[in-house]
Amino acid sequence: MRSRKPPIVLRLLSYALPYRLRVATVWAAVAGLTIFQLLGPWLVGYAIDTGLKVDGDAALGSTRTLIIAALLILAAAAARGVFQFWQTYNAEWLAQRAAYDIRIDF
Repeated sequence: MRSRKPPIVLRLLSYALPYRLRVATVWAAVAGLTIFQLLGPWLVGYAIDTGLKVDGDAALGSTRTLIIAALLILAAAAARGVFQFWQTYNAEWLAQRAAYDIRIDF
């Protein structure tokens, strides 16, 4: 009779258990990245809706609103870059450690 082993995915995930904090860090970075990824289009919509108001032939928009929206879009892009770097660095670190642990077990 054959012994039943856990599925391969569960066996591979067991190598990440010693690095729970890094796994949580990667998930936090993914969450932050997702938030700032979704914030960009929302800010562009806000800039268009409030900064470029048009009433008939007259433009009623505010240059100040457009400048603030542009700065917020740049800040969101910079934050997205930071979260992307954080996620990539920690995921690669975790993958290298898990691969090393797997090689040691062989």
